Amino acid sequence: MLDTISGIPSHPLFVHVPVVLIPLVGLTAILLAFRREWRAKLGWWPAVATGICLVATLLAVGSGNEFDERLDGLVNTDRHRSLAMTTLVLVAVFFGATVAQQLLRDKAGRLRSVERAVTLLVVVSAGMAVWWTFLTGEEGARITWSGVVQ
Repeated sequence: MLDTISGIPSHPLFVHVPVVLIPLVGLTAILLAFRREWRAKLGWWPAVATGICLVATLLAVGSGNEFDERLDGLVNTDRHRSLAMTTLVLVAVFFGATVAQQLLRDKAGRLRSVERAVTLLVVVSAGMAVWWTFLTGEEGARITWSGVVQ
């Protein structure tokens, strides 16, 4: 994996993508849950955007694990690592839910209740992914800046 880029650790660079995209995509997905006609017009784009969030989160977690190995116990990153793994799982669920939502979009009849349940899963997983992204980023910032900026 990419441990460094131009001699600097890649993790601080990679984390900015999910930190920005997950809240944007998550809040958009929550808005779209209440506007079925907007979802229909956007088609697969919400699922694609959530997939990009998942890949970005995988890169951030992977580079973070490598960065943690480089630090070799210099800083305690256990809570940050745990939060990051939970974020990764939540973003994966969010991605799966947005794909399922799109697949069920045009189904009629008895699948309508399944579509509503999946839409609820999109809303809940999006909200949780946004919240855990915040918690993970906050913990990473605390580790980085604690004792430096007072």
